Amino acid sequence: MASCMLTVMGIKARDMEVDLKGAVATIEKEMAAAPRRIAAVRVEVVIPASPSEKDRKILEQTGKTCPVLLSLHPEIEKDIRFVWGQTPQ
Repeated sequence: MASCMLTVMGIKARDMEVDLKGAVATIEKEMAAAPRRIAAVRVEVVIPASPSEKDRKILEQTGKTCPVLLSLHPEIEKDIRFVWGQTPQ
């Protein structure tokens, strides 16, 4: 899912002439006990660039509409956080 988000954001950013070089996404899952299944996913996308607020919103929305994310079951909680203007550690 994180790779898919970065890929679609990168394609859109290229069209917008925004450089997302160095962006990194991390993902964690939370499991439910009964039945055993994924209950939640938490994604953090850290991007060194500091584009305009308008460009950020467009790129964030693009990431949130990646095909993998849209394929997850609706009951799975999806917590997505974007951090702009910071170098990933």
